[in-house]
Amino acid sequence: GEPGGWGGIYFNEGSDHEGIESELEYCVISNGGHNTWGGTGNLITFNTVEPSIAFTNLTRSSSYPVRLMGLSHPNFRQNVQFTDNVEDAIAVNAADYRDDILWNANGLPYHVLGVINVWDNSDQLPPRLTIAAGNLVKFDDAAGILIGQNGSNRHGELFAVGTQEDPIVFTSISGETAGWRGLYFADHSDYGDAQSVLRNSLI
Repeated sequence: GEPGGWGGIYFNEGSDHEGIESELEYCVISNGGHNTWGGTGNLITFNTVEPSIAFTNLTRSSSYPVRLMGLSHPNFRQNVQFTDNVEDAIAVNAADYRDDILWNANGLPYHVLGVINVWDNSDQLPPRLTIAAGNLVKFDDAAGILIGQNGSNRHGELFAVGTQEDPIVFTSISGETAGWRGLYFADHSDYGDAQSVLRNSLI
């Protein structure tokens, strides 16, 4: 089979409804990337935290092995590999994060392809994007992370705490100076109890 020969596996919004769980273990998922679901890849998720993945190789995609759309992130448990894809990284499409989400890919890099907006204007706790220690996050030239919004109560949090041994790295995909839009903390990002932390990170 050729890369891009099928649409891949798509976990849609609601696939994790009321505790439903999907697992992928000891799988080889290859040759995806046909634009069937509004995004290309071997594994595509939309507004879901499914599936749980372990001991699995995602290989030979005609684009990315994994693509995240909306408020999404699979659970990469252990021994997940990306090999021989056009881009061996997790693609993150532009999205609005109105709830907490954790980016923890256990060493697999991220390619952020649009602006990630982390904010909510409700009276609830602010949404938080947590990026675990050791993650490498690369951005397209029009991509970045926007925390909060200029407006009443529109708060949000970025929690990126690395360690000396495993710092968090934010940089451009291209490697060029001015190659991405950066991290932007807007007016009211710290409204109420909102608090962002950057520690042991390289930006």
